[in-house]
Amino acid sequence: MTAGAQREQPARPACCPAPLSKQVDPWAFHLNAGFTVTPGVDIELGPGLGTRRHDLTAYNLGASVVWLARKNFNFLVETVAFWSEDLTDTGSVDHPFQAKAE
Repeated sequence: MTAGAQREQPARPACCPAPLSKQVDPWAFHLNAGFTVTPGVDIELGPGLGTRRHDLTAYNLGASVVWLARKNFNFLVETVAFWSEDLTDTGSVDHPFQAKAE
């Protein structure tokens, strides 16, 4: 059995429970960061080769900008980025990066 935990950590010191946000009319800016640790992930290396165990980590960043055009009408641009560790079929650790903007 494998267990994991995720903790979203604000972009400012750990004592602050909310993401970093700032409003400068007519704009609003938001940042957040997080990480995930998945301990004890096993990969089967092949017949007779055994398994390899590794703790995997992943990090994420997010940012958005909102144009507060009208009281009930706003425009949002958001982007997220993910850095993660994956175990390959050979037991090595791969570090893929993904980014997405909307």
